[in-house]
Amino acid sequence: MNPTARFTYSLSTRCQLLPRLMFCLLLLGSAPVLLLSSASAQPGNTATTYDIDSDSSILRIYVGRAGPLARMGHNHVVHSRELTGEVMLAATATDSSATFTVPVSSLVVDEQSERDRAGEGFESQPDASAIEGTRGNMLSEAVLNAEAYPTVAISATPVSIDGSTWLLAIQLEISGNTVDLEIPAQVQSSAETLSAQASFTLQHEDLGLTAFSALGGAMRVAEAIDFELQVSATARN
Repeated sequence: MNPTARFTYSLSTRCQLLPRLMFCLLLLGSAPVLLLSSASAQPGNTATTYDIDSDSSILRIYVGRAGPLARMGHNHVVHSRELTGEVMLAATATDSSATFTVPVSSLVVDEQSERDRAGEGFESQPDASAIEGTRGNMLSEAVLNAEAYPTVAISATPVSIDGSTWLLAIQLEISGNTVDLEIPAQVQSSAETLSAQASFTLQHEDLGLTAFSALGGAMRVAEAIDFELQVSATARN
């Protein structure tokens, strides 16, 4: 992913602004997008149900920093490996569907291995207190409101299919709000397994959110949020 594009989404200093954006991501509703498979039909004209393998699936959210005081902050990576749900791959692929949930408590902020993987722009490492503060804000009532809304729920159905490229209609339920999105995904499937990958950018307004700013915009987050999703699933016996 191009580092410049990745960080169109800006974040302010000390991770304190990050939380407000993160959820969008998880929003990412994007995750379920990949759950639908690229197979056009299943053997015997029957539907196949796949269970998501959490150990092999991950949602990553990249947020940057912007404004005159951006140098005081860090770019951030937030991720979750606790994606759970199922995909129903119909004999006619356009009749397929997927449901998916992500516990907001599973969001991890700035794990060193994820920052190392992200590479350029992530060389610095926020200290433990900054990370703890960011995560606390992220789960707070003012942002994700994790106590009242402990999960993000997503459903997906295909809009169009062109080879391995699926355009999916996503309905995302987050923090008591319902958001409708369309997201592309590259997917592959067999009788035993299903895998999918997607990289995409959403705007705050796509998620019903307003970009956070402070000090008259000297510290702010940009409108764009970058996502990467990898999903692996296994056919149910």
